[in-house]
Amino acid sequence: MKRAKNLFHKIYEFDNLLLAFYKASKGKRNLKNVLLFEENIDNNLFRIQRLIKSDSYEFNEYKFFKIYDPKERIISVAPFEIRLVHHAIMNVCHEVFEKQQIFHSYATRIGKGTHLAIKNTVKYNVANNWFLKLDVKKFFDTIDNDKLKQLLAKRFKEKQLLALFYKIIDGFGEEKGLPIGNLTSQYFANFYLSYLDRYAKEQLKIKHYIRYMDDIVVWGKTKKEIWFYYSNMRCFLEGFLLQTFKKPVFNKTLFPFNYLGYSIHGSDICPNKRNREKFSKVKAALERQLISEQISEMKACIKYWSMHQHYFYKINTYV
Repeated sequence: MKRAKNLFHKIYEFDNLLLAFYKASKGKRNLKNVLLFEENIDNNLFRIQRLIKSDSYEFNEYKFFKIYDPKERIISVAPFEIRLVHHAIMNVCHEVFEKQQIFHSYATRIGKGTHLAIKNTVKYNVANNWFLKLDVKKFFDTIDNDKLKQLLAKRFKEKQLLALFYKIIDGFGEEKGLPIGNLTSQYFANFYLSYLDRYAKEQLKIKHYIRYMDDIVVWGKTKKEIWFYYSNMRCFLEGFLLQTFKKPVFNKTLFPFNYLGYSIHGSDICPNKRNREKFSKVKAALERQLISEQISEMKACIKYWSMHQHYFYKINTYV
């Protein structure tokens, strides 16, 4: 596969920066930092253009906060302007990253997502006797930055573009790990594990394989076949990508397993316990708001239907 080139100048073109502004500000147009940027948008975009063009743009000033979903995670949020630049970069480079992906990689990709991943999970579950569920231990935190840079250099040719990528990676201030919450982190992380995908599909010839970010499921006809896949994938992950798997979940497809928030049992699907609890809490909150007239009946119905689609759409569609 040839390395991509002639992309760097497209990133700082004014029209691309303007498009990036609209993408970065979607749903946030009333926030103070967005309004301040927009007040002087032409000068701000021309300034960003000059800095990128001269290799002077810097990526730093992250803000950090914790979430519990259900385990503790540290989310990193870049300032609005840096998020805009991330969009400008991926507007141009998206296609290169997309070509690196196999068909059955479903996270942060247009036309993919959890619905399609679950659909094919059920399909493969019914067609096989054994499954193996894997996920990478502290995935975002353990991505090796030097290895990521090496892999990016195999796909992109321009030194200026690579230098821009490296600044984003180094802007987090750690030798390992990418900040959760940034657009570029999602692309880089998906790109990083695409090498495991290609090893699994092209070298091990695994027929039924699905990955949603670092959540992977592999199927096979026999126990021996599954363990052959696991031992080789583990060696590749540890030796080439310098990461490790958590303890694998391995069983016959007759038995249920959790994947992407759902419990899958043969061809049957239902929201797992955590998602059922979330659904109940949001439903109860909507009912309280409706009784206290904090929300109209129409808005409550729309929110309820949206929530119901999120948790139950897969079941209604695929079972």
